Amino acid sequence: MSLLQFIKKLKLQEARQHMLKSNLDAVSAAVKVGYEGASQLSREYSREFD
Repeated sequence: MSLLQFIKKLKLQEARQHMLKSNLDAVSAAVKVGYEGASQLSREYSREFD
């Protein structure tokens, strides 16, 4: 796993935790972990967790 893939996985896991535990919506979670928007998070999230 490359460093970029590792960082992406960490950001996805952190965003998921924010959505599950803090009840943040996808837009807020995406911005909080450093994504440019919810669509980017959504694409990456579905690749990782679906």
